[in-house]
Amino acid sequence: MALKKRQDTEREIENEKHLMRLEEERIKNQTNHEVWQAWYENRVMQQREETKSSIREKRQQRLKEKEHEEFLQASRKEAGLDFSTWKKRKDKEIRKQLKIERAATSSNIDDDLKKMKQNDRAFRKWLRRRAKEQKLDQLIQAEAERLRKIEVRREHKAKQAMAAVRAAQEQAMKNKGFVF
Repeated sequence: MALKKRQDTEREIENEKHLMRLEEERIKNQTNHEVWQAWYENRVMQQREETKSSIREKRQQRLKEKEHEEFLQASRKEAGLDFSTWKKRKDKEIRKQLKIERAATSSNIDDDLKKMKQNDRAFRKWLRRRAKEQKLDQLIQAEAERLRKIEVRREHKAKQAMAAVRAAQEQAMKNKGFVF
């Protein structure tokens, strides 16, 4: 009888210890979850603030650059160094010079032959330049497409990660003792 009573008390003590360990583990899990949740919320808020501040800085930088460019344009106009008027004047000068050269070179047949050769050389040079520009454009387009694909992949991964985090949060809210 005494042995049975002793065994019963030992079982009760063991049971109490087990219940106490379970309660401590539940409290530890809940605390860990709350710490993680607070960290996550703080990190999200911090990231939002960083994004907002970088957007503000970029906007201010663009405004400064625009104001500076407008200031430069106004000062050039006042000084008579406006690009459009300069270009028109330069084009007129070039046209006049070309007319004079054409008049001088068209008088001789030899000059006409030289002119044809020069035009042919200029045409081939133009073709080479044009082919080079097209190749460069193709490279730029290929690079842009590659970067666009990378960005799409990043966005997709980010969406998946956010979905996983949301699912984990939802699961954690369902199960109070859930820990990552």
